[in-house]
Amino acid sequence: MTKLQEEMSEQMELRTFYQKTREARGYSYGEIETGYLHSSQISRFEKGESMFSAECLLLAIQGLNMTPTEFFALMPTYEPSRLHVFMKQMSDYAINNDIEGMKKLLKPRAKKKIDKIYNVMVKVAIYDSSGENLITDNDRKLIQDYLTSIEQWTLFEIDVFSNCLEALSLKEAYYLGLEMLDCDELSNLLYSHADVVKRTLVNLYVHMVCNEQYTRANRIKNELEELLDAWDMEGKIIVSIFETFSKFKQEKSSELFEEIQSDIQVLKKFGIVDLAKRIEMFMAKEH
Repeated sequence: MTKLQEEMSEQMELRTFYQKTREARGYSYGEIETGYLHSSQISRFEKGESMFSAECLLLAIQGLNMTPTEFFALMPTYEPSRLHVFMKQMSDYAINNDIEGMKKLLKPRAKKKIDKIYNVMVKVAIYDSSGENLITDNDRKLIQDYLTSIEQWTLFEIDVFSNCLEALSLKEAYYLGLEMLDCDELSNLLYSHADVVKRTLVNLYVHMVCNEQYTRANRIKNELEELLDAWDMEGKIIVSIFETFSKFKQEKSSELFEEIQSDIQVLKKFGIVDLAKRIEMFMAKEH
């Protein structure tokens, strides 16, 4: 099959899937149209008479009350992105404390910027899990230059930032977190990737607490209190435990440390084992 034939086939699959999804969810063209997307455009797209621009496709998907991630994840021909596969592998290795498995993800002769960034993410994960520091000055400069030069935050940049905090200075990490919160695209990021944005801020809060940046940690915590809702129980639990840990680090009270250990056991009792393990790893490294 030629490249043109492949593109035509992909477009046909997209049109067919969109129409089936729209009909299954019970939406008419009129219910989906907006001031920037007319019902006739949707009709012509489904019939194969015209193509959607990227902007129109996003509007059409939003009209189904779905995020683009949800829409494409449900497509029969959907393949997870490299970032998704990479993050899943790294998370599995980290939970099992499989340092050698993580090291297999490293590309020793990486030339492409994306491969170098992935390498830094792996090195940070190795450091977080074992204390072994493979992060070089070049790695730190790469992440700093990349994140400070971006014009628009996307899911990829958020994941890089969240997973490379140890490769940044505390000042850089703090101000980049505030920049993400102040960016013009924040409402779009929260709409499409709310869980990732919130998890990133939780990670930043924990990072600041562990490095005794209490004033900065409190600023991030205040932002989280505005963002976390009743459905964000994991984030709320982490913030609560590390708020207690922050007090422990400052007051050196054995009662506070015992309170944290008790909270961890409660998590295990209710089957939230992975989260309990993650918090125990932090505690072991910091206590």
